[in-house]
Amino acid sequence: MHEIPFLVEFVILFGTALFVLAVCNRFHIPQTIGLLITGILSGPSGLHLIGDTHHVKIFAELGVVFLLFIIGLELSLQRLRKIGKIMLIGGSIQAFTTVTAVTLICFYSGLTFNRALFFGLITALSSTAIVLKIYQDQMEIETPHGRSVTGILLFQDFLIVPFLLIVPVLGGIQNGSVLQLLTRFGGGLVLILLLFLIGRFLLPHFLHFIVHTRIRELLVIGSLFACLGSAILTHSLGFSLALGAFLAGILISETDYHYQIQAEITPFRDVFNSIFFISIGMLVNLQFGFKNLIPIFVISLIVILLKTLLAYGAVASLLLPKRTCFISALSLAQIGEFSFVLISTGYAIKLISFEYYQIAISVTVLTMLFTPILISIAPKLVKDKKSKISDIKIQDKGRLEGHIIIAGFGLTGQHISRVLTSANIQHIIVELNGRTVSRFRNKGVNIIFGDVAQKSLLEKCHIQSALTFIPVISDPFAVRQSIKLARQLNPDIYIITRSNRLDEIEELKNCGANQVIAQEFESSIEIVTHMLTKLNVPRNVIQIQSNLLRQDGYQMLREPVKQHEISDKILQVLASETTTTFLLFEQHAANGKTIKELGLRQNTGVTIISLIRKDKPFSNPSPDFRLQQGDILVLMGSHAQLESAFKYLEKG
Repeated sequence: MHEIPFLVEFVILFGTALFVLAVCNRFHIPQTIGLLITGILSGPSGLHLIGDTHHVKIFAELGVVFLLFIIGLELSLQRLRKIGKIMLIGGSIQAFTTVTAVTLICFYSGLTFNRALFFGLITALSSTAIVLKIYQDQMEIETPHGRSVTGILLFQDFLIVPFLLIVPVLGGIQNGSVLQLLTRFGGGLVLILLLFLIGRFLLPHFLHFIVHTRIRELLVIGSLFACLGSAILTHSLGFSLALGAFLAGILISETDYHYQIQAEITPFRDVFNSIFFISIGMLVNLQFGFKNLIPIFVISLIVILLKTLLAYGAVASLLLPKRTCFISALSLAQIGEFSFVLISTGYAIKLISFEYYQIAISVTVLTMLFTPILISIAPKLVKDKKSKISDIKIQDKGRLEGHIIIAGFGLTGQHISRVLTSANIQHIIVELNGRTVSRFRNKGVNIIFGDVAQKSLLEKCHIQSALTFIPVISDPFAVRQSIKLARQLNPDIYIITRSNRLDEIEELKNCGANQVIAQEFESSIEIVTHMLTKLNVPRNVIQIQSNLLRQDGYQMLREPVKQHEISDKILQVLASETTTTFLLFEQHAANGKTIKELGLRQNTGVTIISLIRKDKPFSNPSPDFRLQQGDILVLMGSHAQLESAFKYLEKG
């Protein structure tokens, strides 16, 4: 019977979460925010649905363990190399400046050095879960600001490990002994290295044995054993459970089995991670919050402004444009979920009092709640900002006219440029990645560094006299803004762009795009085309089918249509007569025959209305006219008849 209250607590908890998350999803509020709200409503200071949070806190700690385990799995050496510069330079600058600034502010405000440094560590971390979830939903992970934010967040996740080592030391130091702090931290690093070396030798053999048993359940059990076993080991040595889980994740990430293990563990992580965020909401004391609403709100604004300023400097050190720096900075302005672990640890070891504990919790939750708003308004706040482009040099002789401007030099941009170069068509490429610009400029490519969302840059590219503008960058806001500016500066320019999201098609057209290539729809059409070709459907029917699907911005694919609607349209097109040409080669069956002998009209219904031989036209050639190699036949008939005529002329 003792288990019944335990079960009732979680039934209430998950029931409340279902309702709150459904409402949040309706208003496009991130899941993490919904879980925090669930905890606030369910907790002792809310509706008091759950009075004793002891069981919830136990599962919440498991949530932290699994979350750090997954982070360790994702921090493979290969991934770290891809965004290594962003992580090491941007991440270290952001963390160091934030810790230093907050520590100094708190210290000169009257706190001891230990507490001041403690609050500096808390404030330095941002929310990986909230920010990357929003970016993932908006398909902005691969944008310039998405990559910079991801790199800095991963660096912060790595900092969790030393921060977890530092906090207990701060709680046991008198007068802030730096030597004792460094000694403890250094000992922790030695221990981590020792465990890492032992585990790196033993763990691959352990996993190899499990996998070769071909028992799927053993892989799950073995992964949990490695994660929790390592957590218990580090905890028994005086460190945190999360530290051991992180080490286990790092070790497994270097094996051949980490993808499958990550897939198996993810459901556990999601459940316990949800409980973790709910438990954070339960920590908020609403009565305390209402009594101290103004100080908490003011401190939250100061934290957001300070972190935005310092994060801007960190991203700017990567030589990225101002707009990217500003969007990235606002995305990193909140305090992160792992700060709750540090706050709880600091309160448990009496490093901070109850008042400081509640203020820290409340400020952290409030900055998290502000995050979706900050990310959504960030592009709009830099909409009219202008950047200096005095360093831009375009490789042209005089004024450019009738050229093409390509925004973005990823895979798509490179393919377009390659085709235009082979056709000797003049074009300019605009790219935000400084390394890409340097690399291709050295190869003679006419590429410049800049932001196409800036009016001054488009003018520098002679947008007024350009023929076509092709923005193929991964930043949705920059695409829309650049299209509007291009249309404003040159009303006659032809604009082609692409879209990853279906709801963007009409929006991009309203911004001024002439043609929007929907990547999802185009892949569907390509699959349909290959399928119909394999089924020996006539080429012209396939072409008509593709054209109809692309009409009116993929209207047929975007809205439900009657099953016979497309077929009816195809039949209408096929029934209408048209003209086309056919070049006669030596191997064709019609070569050497007279028009009468050929019997094209009798067999296919197509009429030869004229003929061109050696640039001389022959209108209505007589039935005795003998065909020969190189003749160009002008044929008239329906689409279906012409398809049959092509086969007949080729094979007889």
